[in-house]
Amino acid sequence: MLEELERRNYAPLTIRAYLRTVEHFARYFRCPPDRLGTEHIRQYQAAMFPRLEAVAEHGNDQVKSDLGDVGSGAIEAWLMQ
Repeated sequence: MLEELERRNYAPLTIRAYLRTVEHFARYFRCPPDRLGTEHIRQYQAAMFPRLEAVAEHGNDQVKSDLGDVGSGAIEAWLMQ
C-alpha cells in the first residue's frame, strides 16, 4: 500500500493517515487487512458512524483520539491495489 500511495504522489501526512486508518480497520476485525473485503468496510463504517456523530456533536477530543482516522477512503484505496 505504501508504494502505491507514494507512486500516486500522496503527501506524507496523507500517507500516514491512510496507513493509520487501515491499521485501525484491521485491528477492529482482529484480522490482517488482506483478508478483509467490502462487506467488512460496510460493517466498520456502521460501527464507527455513531462515534463520529458524537465527535461532530460534542467535539470530544478523547473520542477523536480513540478513533484515529476512520475514513473509508484509505481502506478503499488499499482494497483497489
